[in-house]
Amino acid sequence: MKNIFREIKIPFYSLLFVFIISVYVGWSGGQRHPKEAILLFDKLYESFSSLKNINIIAMFFYIFVNNAVKSFIVAILGALFGIIPVVFIAINGILIGLLSSVIVLRHSPSYLFAGTLPHGLLEIPAFLIAASYGLQLGKRFYRKLKFGEPFKQHFFRVLGKIIKYVFPLLAVASFIETFITMTLLRSL
Repeated sequence: MKNIFREIKIPFYSLLFVFIISVYVGWSGGQRHPKEAILLFDKLYESFSSLKNINIIAMFFYIFVNNAVKSFIVAILGALFGIIPVVFIAINGILIGLLSSVIVLRHSPSYLFAGTLPHGLLEIPAFLIAASYGLQLGKRFYRKLKFGEPFKQHFFRVLGKIIKYVFPLLAVASFIETFITMTLLRSL
């Protein structure tokens, strides 16, 4: 894993910076406009209300597949000059900041941390890694267009890295979110 991080260090830290700024933008927007933030939160919550009735194993698979597909698409679409990974990270950061603001308004900081920290410690880095590889693909695709450098082997190498490193992180994060986070939230 150390070698992997070494090869995506610059895009990873760049995207981490975008994520942190985006979370701040979402958080401060939620603080400045709490009524609108709560309305958005309620609409998002309502759109996932059908998931309340599925069993816990189905919930685990839903969360994992949803996150795995997103990370896969973000990495692949990164070949389009790296735009999609940056937009994906920024939008998710804004949403996390906004929803965090609402959760603190409605519940408490401890509720927010219990609901996000256990699985977020793996899920957020997994998305950052996938998006970082997407940025690399964007750079490689540009070099193919400009200099005729090979692209195909880099594309398949990135797919392999996503499957080998990102998917396991997302599987563990999904397990934690389904079985541990839910239990923590019920206890608060």
